[in-house]
Formats: sequence, structure tokens, C-alpha cells
Amino acid sequence: MTDIGTVYVVSTPIGNLEDISLRLKATLGKVNLIACEDTRHTKKLLSYLGIQTKLVSYHNFNESSQAKKIINTLMEGNDVAIVSDAGCPVISDPGYELIKLCHENKIKIIGIPGPSAVTTAISISGMGANGFTFEGFFPKKKIQREAFIASIKKSNKPIIFFESVHRVRATIDFLMLNIHFDHECFMGRELTKKFEEYFMGSLGDLNIHLNKSSDSLKGEYIFIIQKTKIDTEEINHGYLEFLKFIDFEKLDSQSIKELSRITGISKNKIYREYIKKNC
Repeated sequence: MTDIGTVYVVSTPIGNLEDISLRLKATLGKVNLIACEDTRHTKKLLSYLGIQTKLVSYHNFNESSQAKKIINTLMEGNDVAIVSDAGCPVISDPGYELIKLCHENKIKIIGIPGPSAVTTAISISGMGANGFTFEGFFPKKKIQREAFIASIKKSNKPIIFFESVHRVRATIDFLMLNIHFDHECFMGRELTKKFEEYFMGSLGDLNIHLNKSSDSLKGEYIFIIQKTKIDTEEINHGYLEFLKFIDFEKLDSQSIKELSRITGISKNKIYREYIKKNC
């Protein structure tokens, strides 16, 4: 009887190829098949490593059907590695269906650890020392968004999520209108890559930063939001009348803070008017 193969869940670099481990190279070189998100992308990685292992496409749109085929390959005694385009498979990437079937069929699973945008962001933000909650990609549907907002308001731990470049502006605008502007926020863009950037400040500060660079938004984004101790505040009924005389196009983070100090109007209210005038 043929021995059942092993599936290797292999984390690949999130940008910098120098993050490749010796174990990753050895594993991808010895397996019989590599299931990957995009064969063109993974071919470049294998070419860099001098590896010619056979590839099979395995992505969100064929995950169910391909998972069953890969299980058959494993049952025939072949070892299979699963990789995503970057980072760890299964975590907001394809792989769940295959791993679930492997457990059901008593197939051995071995994880090959490596780079992760989540742990990289947490380590340089300094925000997750006492734990954190990872939410994957920011939800698109209204009911899921409402649940996301509720989780931020309830949690005392940082909330981490991914966002694509095409939706980042709309997502931050949505957060600005639904949670406190003073919430601490970390943004990481193109982590480990040549044009790596990160920003640390309040959610309001981040919004202004993105507005100033709106013409050059590129790459993959990860955000961490930490709730402040301030959840509610008194309403200043006269602030709208006063803010009619403000030239919001000339405001920046520092001037908003100074305006808040001089007038007694909260930064939240000023930021909200800033959004209405500039977005």
C-alpha cells in the first residue's frame, strides 16, 4: 500500500526575496507538486531559487475543486506544498478547503514558517504586546462592517486588518465617520519592499496623511487600530457655525490640534468637518 503524502504549508516572502529561509528552499525543491495562487508569480520565485517543481493553480475561484484533486494526489503518495503569492497561506489567502480536507483524511500537515505582514506590522508598531485581534481584509458588506465597528468599540486590544489600494481611501473615510478620531492607528504599506512606508498617529492624522498622498496610493496596506480611553464626549452646539469661517484646505494635523486648543472644540468635530470639505 502506498504511503500517504504530506502537505507543507509554506510561507513565502511578502516582498523581499532575501527573507527566503533555507527550509523553504529545501521544501519547495523536494515536494512533487506546488499548489500556488498565481503560477506566474510563483514561477519567478522558483526561478530565483533554481527549482523546477511542477505547479498547479490553486486560488479563491477554484479552491473547492482543486482541493479535492490535490487530496487525490496526496493519497497517491505525493508530497505537496501550498503557497500564496506572499506570506502565509490560509491567512486571508487560499488554503482553508485543502487543510480542512487534509484533517478529515488524516493527512499529515507541516507548517514552514516565514514572513508575515501581521507579525511584521505588530513588531514595528509597538501596539500588540498584550495581544491583538486579526480581522483579515476589511469587510465589503454593510452588516459585516457594522460588526467590525462594534468589535473596535468593544475590544481593548488592537484590531488588525488588510486593505487593497483600490479601497483604502473609502475604508479610512468610513472609519472616520464611525469611530473616534483619536484612536491610535498604525499603517504599513509595502512592508519589506523597496518603497516600504509606515505611519503612526491618530486615525485623524492618518486621514490627513492619506489625503496629502492620494495621488500616489500604491501597494498593499495593513492597518492596526487601538481604541482610546475616550468613547464619548459632550456636543458643542455652536461648533458648526464657527467652523463655517475656517479654510479647511489649509489645515494640517498640527493646526487642527491648535484650533481645538484655542476654541475648545474637539478635534473630532473639526476632523469631521475636514472630511466633509475635502473628501
